Amino acid sequence: MRLRQVGSPYWMAPEVIRGDWYDHRVDVFSFGIIVCEMIAR
Repeated sequence: MRLRQVGSPYWMAPEVIRGDWYDHRVDVFSFGIIVCEMIAR
């Protein structure tokens, strides 16, 4: 299912930025980015 593009591109999966079809896996990608930032800071 394609959903609306919402949020900051810093935490978006590449397929969302390209405008491709995506699903719940992009949320896992974004969560991973946030966890990496928390570890690094």
